Amino acid sequence: MTLLDGDLGLANIDIQLGVMPKLDLLDVLAHRATIAQCVMTINVGSCHSNGSFGLLLGHSGVPSLTTLGARRIQAVASSVRDLQAYGIIAWDLCAGIDATTRRLIAAADTPLVVATGEPTALTDTYAVVKVHKHNRVMLGYATCLARLVINQATTYRNGMQIYQKLAHACGSFLRVVPPLAGIYLAGQETPCGISA
Repeated sequence: MTLLDGDLGLANIDIQLGVMPKLDLLDVLAHRATIAQCVMTINVGSCHSNGSFGLLLGHSGVPSLTTLGARRIQAVASSVRDLQAYGIIAWDLCAGIDATTRRLIAAADTPLVVATGEPTALTDTYAVVKVHKHNRVMLGYATCLARLVINQATTYRNGMQIYQKLAHACGSFLRVVPPLAGIYLAGQETPCGISA
């Protein structure tokens, strides 16, 4: 698996993981390195298992990265697809619906929209699904529904209630019902209720 920090202007996964990359996505966009050269390997292990994953970092403090044109975004998305040898490629995108984020979401095979039960989060999630549906059509992609991940639920039942609220709103007003990808309980590291 490869994790890409897609918060292009305020990337911070390197801080969270305590790593210092030599190359990042800015080097790809500036044609100083290929996307494969910028992927670093992060080794993880515990007393139960060992493993690793690839990490491609964004860049922080460069406002122009948040306003990349459609052609450059398409080139980045195509380059990322060249990393398929790494298996699953997960983009961690910034919150919001700016043009760059919308294009990256539209290019994804399976967009996951993470929501909590907070009223503002529900409203934002609905807006992202609405914009995603519109953009898939406008950018020439086949119709693809985002999947919903419910985060910080107090119980599995609470998570299902949050999902059902969102599903009802999307079904009523957008005529689409995003599938449930999973529910994370507050304080839990692994999801419950994953659906295929």
